Amino acid sequence: MTGSAQHRVKFKKSGREILVAEDENVLSRGLDEGIELDYSCQGGTCTTCKVQVLSGRLDQTYALAISDAEKDKGAALICVAKPLSDCELDA
Repeated sequence: MTGSAQHRVKFKKSGREILVAEDENVLSRGLDEGIELDYSCQGGTCTTCKVQVLSGRLDQTYALAISDAEKDKGAALICVAKPLSDCELDA
């Protein structure tokens, strides 16, 4: 793990919870922890990794394949999303 702040990210479907640093994307950390997650491009363009954010905040600056309106409704691309707080994801 890096020296930046870490946040708890809970995956509702598996019940797993992990720590993710603010400078790490959720997908990479989840895969490193052995959580089975859907993904493809790992660059924020294909939407295979799209999830619903149930609580918390994510930095999605590079989530190019979803609109701001979708983000406002809780959609997130976890391949490029970085936690800004503790989060729960419907993933």
